[in-house]
Amino acid sequence: MIWDEFLRHFCFCDEEDSGLSDEEQERKGPKKSPKAHTKTDTSSQEKLFGEIQNSFLFFLLLVIFSTSAFAQKVEHGVLVGRGIGFPMQDSKQLIPPTNELRYDHNLKGNGMIGYRLRFLPQRKHFFDLDLTIGFQGMSTQKYVPFLSKQDGTYTGNEGDEFSEFVMPISIAASWNYRITGKFFFGLGVAPTLYVRPQAVFDLPVLAKIGYRIGKHCELALSYQYGCLDVLKHFNKGAANGRKGHLSDLMLSVYVPF
Repeated sequence: MIWDEFLRHFCFCDEEDSGLSDEEQERKGPKKSPKAHTKTDTSSQEKLFGEIQNSFLFFLLLVIFSTSAFAQKVEHGVLVGRGIGFPMQDSKQLIPPTNELRYDHNLKGNGMIGYRLRFLPQRKHFFDLDLTIGFQGMSTQKYVPFLSKQDGTYTGNEGDEFSEFVMPISIAASWNYRITGKFFFGLGVAPTLYVRPQAVFDLPVLAKIGYRIGKHCELALSYQYGCLDVLKHFNKGAANGRKGHLSDLMLSVYVPF
């Protein structure tokens, strides 16, 4: 009897639980679920945060190690210079009569400022990478040497004279060799973009000799010869007789940090 009553009571309670409405079961069932999910989510977030933290520390140590190792092989500093330019004009001979113009260029003193990266500075062979911007004035006389024929002779037109501001931006790469502990010479190229008076590209070759005065000072004398005909592009329109290359001789001071 007692056993039968217990079974009937157990079944009755089970039926009452199973007879709950969906809304009541939803209120009753999820009580433990959010806690479990919250605990699981928190654990996942902590694990992910730990992995990110470890990765960041590893990356930071790698950057510090790489920078310190790279700094031992690279020297860098400010570069300034003063020089003079030489216009290598086209020497084509004009046959009269002609209306083609002639140009006489006179480059004034130029200046330069930039930044240098020197790779393998402690070795006998080292490399320089210079990013520079230059400033230079140029006066030009434009004229027609043979304009017309008068009384069996040709007369010329004096033309006009004007000034131009030349601004080259270049990235010079050079290979250098130490002759002694302080003297060295170098050869390289200096791709150059003239942004004024007109946008023109040039590819000069360069040669230089230098002397290291001290830890934070170096003098160098360099010569650059432009391989491309840039003068014909300095006109706003057609060259109309304006042709030639640009070159310069410059004394520079390098101040490494």
